[in-house]
Amino acid sequence: MSERALQAYEAPMNLVLDICAPEDVEFSVVNWANGENSWFHVVLSPAHEASGAVVGVLTSMRDITAIKLAELSLAHQAMHDPLTGLANRHLLTDRLNQALARMQRSPVSLVLFFIDLDYFKDINDTHGHEVGDNVLIEVALHLKLAVRRDDMVARLGGDEFVVLCDRVMTNEEVQQVADRLVCTLAEPFTDGTVTFQMSASVGVLVTNDAQMSASALLPRADSAMYQA
Repeated sequence: MSERALQAYEAPMNLVLDICAPEDVEFSVVNWANGENSWFHVVLSPAHEASGAVVGVLTSMRDITAIKLAELSLAHQAMHDPLTGLANRHLLTDRLNQALARMQRSPVSLVLFFIDLDYFKDINDTHGHEVGDNVLIEVALHLKLAVRRDDMVARLGGDEFVVLCDRVMTNEEVQQVADRLVCTLAEPFTDGTVTFQMSASVGVLVTNDAQMSASALLPRADSAMYQA
């Protein structure tokens, strides 16, 4: 048994011995055959001798890896865009709420970049939705490369994307990120034998108002994009 599995056992095993009642625990260990996690559910029950005294702990283990993987897959689908794999509106809203909560404890600025691809509808109308989807996938990859590691890139739907920067940024850093976003989307995109010259409108919202709500921030960033 691995060290991690033993550590997972230790606390509930001691509890079973203390309270003389069953306990259960879930834990994961690395499967050395493929490098992936395997999940187990273990029930620990006190073992009694004839006098009733607890003399040990009986364990029953069940491999629940398939169940856990299904749960993780469903959770990922609920929070991510199925086409690009980016965060969706739900995950973005959750991250925004977390950022606003941190702002109440430590005043910092929050930055939202609202991005709308120019003339994307023409690509769908001329070349079909499959090509349009491929372009959106490439756009997502380009955006992730253009931002900092801790920044979140989300797709709201259609050709609308949002970048959330909830770490401290100077005005110069905000401008640098905005410039990178515009430049990366101005690079040609190729799908098969077709090359597209893209462009995008980018609106920037900077706020240090911790009383704002996530539902209010996104429309303001959208409005900034239309002004741009």
